[in-house]
Amino acid sequence: MIRYGQNSGRIETFTAASGTAGDAISFTAGPYVANAGTSWTNSSDERLKNVTGEIQNGLSKVCSLRAAEFTWKVGGNTAPQVGLIAQDVQAVLPEAVVVSDQEFDGTTATGMGVNYDQTIPLLVAAIKELKAELDAAKVKIAALESK
Repeated sequence: MIRYGQNSGRIETFTAASGTAGDAISFTAGPYVANAGTSWTNSSDERLKNVTGEIQNGLSKVCSLRAAEFTWKVGGNTAPQVGLIAQDVQAVLPEAVVVSDQEFDGTTATGMGVNYDQTIPLLVAAIKELKAELDAAKVKIAALESK
């Protein structure tokens, strides 16, 4: 098992062979790689959360985001990229935006990043709203067809 952790601002990864870690690192409130896993997993067990509500108006929030095509101005990477704009995300889902010091053209300035994992619940809320609209439209169409 591999687990991410922080110690005095340093990022640490804890590893243990399958079955040797016991409960010490097998249940976490942070990201981890499960036994036999091939990618990071984020803890999501309801027992670890104080659920305070559900995302409202997900569809209108998603519609305000730009799904941008871009190239980076810095870093020498000119390959075409796709992504969201942090300022757009901050307006509708501020908890998904990280503000930190970043280097821009050789100087350090405050910059923004998007935690894309945090945008998935917004997309789920928007899909659920679209499904409700589709179901309502199907009922209306069926009623019109039966006349």
